[in-house]
Amino acid sequence: MNWFTEKKILVPIDFGEASAVAIETALQLASAPNNVHVVHIDPDLAVTSPAAMWDVRPIDERRKNVEAYYQKSLGSDRFRGVTFHVEFGDPGNE
Repeated sequence: MNWFTEKKILVPIDFGEASAVAIETALQLASAPNNVHVVHIDPDLAVTSPAAMWDVRPIDERRKNVEAYYQKSLGSDRFRGVTFHVEFGDPGNE
């Protein structure tokens, strides 16, 4: 019996080695891949970071970079149908 039938499963990732394993486990538990939502929280830039000081990395550009990295590192066919989200802030509080 699948306890997660029609339930959404949220998988927080940090692109570490365990990220792919966590997504695979969620896919095994989910009734369908579209019920698996992967989220990466990209930390706010430090105030002293050159990108923050000169505002050269707008949120949209950072989001595109993270999404491209996801596709490159974890966007294989085995995760087809999984929804990927990028948020910004403090991963411990968002």
